[in-house]
Amino acid sequence: MERYPHIVERMIDDGHEVAVHGYTHTSPQLLSEQQEEDELKRTIELLTGKGADVTGYRSPSWDVSPHTLKLLQACGIKYSSQMMADIKPYRHPGIDVVELPIQWLLDDWPFFAFGVGEMGRPMHGTQEVLAIWKEECDAILDLGGHFILTMHPQVIGRPARVKALGSVIKDLKRRDEVWFVTCGEVAELAALKLSKDDCVVLHGAQA
Repeated sequence: MERYPHIVERMIDDGHEVAVHGYTHTSPQLLSEQQEEDELKRTIELLTGKGADVTGYRSPSWDVSPHTLKLLQACGIKYSSQMMADIKPYRHPGIDVVELPIQWLLDDWPFFAFGVGEMGRPMHGTQEVLAIWKEECDAILDLGGHFILTMHPQVIGRPARVKALGSVIKDLKRRDEVWFVTCGEVAELAALKLSKDDCVVLHGAQA
């Protein structure tokens, strides 16, 4: 963001939702509580300084510390999105922050990431991955859950992969039962419907 402020400004001007993903991309578990708070506040300050309405958070490493959720609530964050305990929004006990669960199966990294430190990974073809995403999407729709794809520009940003992602979006737009919405809007609606009974107790940093 500090290196490429014009890109961040363009995203905001184009109406994209912008959320926190860490200042140094360091796992919260490797930071002290004060360091984690400082990183969180610094990132929010930079984003809001560009005009973003920051209400969401996803951990850089998809894990949290014992302090993360408490810090998110104190900073006014309305939703977090890194746990995998469900396919529908839920709350953490004693916290108002809504969790929007994600899943490795719906992330481009396990299928396409390859490079230094990742040389032992197989590279999958787009048709194989599309079949997996479509199968999972169909099953989620049957159960009435939400479908969140996690994309990394340096991973998905190849011509064939971008084309494949476009085909997923086009397919979903043809379905009457699908609602395209931002994570912030999902969290806002979920917050109105979730009660204290809609909590998931997680044992460990990740579900």
